Amino acid sequence: MAFNFEAINESMGRQATLKEDELRSFAESMDPNSSTDLIRFQQKIQEWGLLNNLHSTTIKSLKDTFASIVQKMQ
Repeated sequence: MAFNFEAINESMGRQATLKEDELRSFAESMDPNSSTDLIRFQQKIQEWGLLNNLHSTTIKSLKDTFASIVQKMQ
């Protein structure tokens, strides 16, 4: 199995974009005076942040792995 950096980045980026769109849509339609909506909003922000952290960490790990492989080839 070969690593395809672009496919990984594109797939994770697409998921992050979908989660961001979901968050924006909810933010526009929520009732700011409803504690239930505020809790759901906080949950959606945490999900979005977690997904972005996962994306960033995955890209950094791949970069570090590829750099290590290249260094060992020299």
